[in-house]
Amino acid sequence: MNQAKYPFDVPSLETSFPVLRNIQSFQNYPAFQRSVLKDTALDKSQLSDAKKAIHDLEHLHALSDEHVDQDIVEASKLRHTTIQNIHAAAEYGGGDLAVMIHQLQQSMDNQFRTINNQFKTINDKFDNQYKTINEKLDTQEQQFSILQAEVVNGAKEGLAALNLHCDVLRLPD
Repeated sequence: MNQAKYPFDVPSLETSFPVLRNIQSFQNYPAFQRSVLKDTALDKSQLSDAKKAIHDLEHLHALSDEHVDQDIVEASKLRHTTIQNIHAAAEYGGGDLAVMIHQLQQSMDNQFRTINNQFKTINDKFDNQYKTINEKLDTQEQQFSILQAEVVNGAKEGLAALNLHCDVLRLPD
């Protein structure tokens, strides 16, 4: 029989909320420290630890512990629900909505990366064409300046020669 595995990572509460490391009575406490790792076999102790974490965090929040606010309590509930949904889907089938959403998000992220890379490629090609056109225009401007200088010099030389001919052809007074 194929053993069910976690389809994605679920970070530990301490990873998500490093402030929990400051609670002395819960240092080295698996319910806060254990992460769920993608492609590892489902482990019911992960589920029970997640449930313990909710209970303990609700208790600390009720005691007004400075390290635990309502956001941390809610995050622990969501984490438990996520792990519970993975276990339920493996046990009873029907798919896990969280897994499907995660897979859809990954697919969309991959498509976005592909489109983004295509835009980068197009932009790079455009930049290269722009540089090539500018280089050609610069070259043509240089050639035009040289030609213009040659025409001006030629015209000056032609005028000088014409003036010389006129001086020679002038009738003496």
